[in-house]
Amino acid sequence: MFNKVLAKKSNINIIRGELKLFGFCFFVSYVFLTIAINMFLKSIRFGQKLTLIFKLDFIH
Repeated sequence: MFNKVLAKKSNINIIRGELKLFGFCFFVSYVFLTIAINMFLKSIRFGQKLTLIFKLDFIH
């Protein structure tokens, strides 16, 4: 009886640990993705500005 209760508690603790780990990994990847997407968009805008400047210089 006591062993069954212990087993259930340890299973719950393991599941909680896995959930915490999963949540942490998800959070880190989410933050990383958001930063990466922002950097990507900024680089695209920067590239467009560069091409515009280059075209203007080229025209002149």
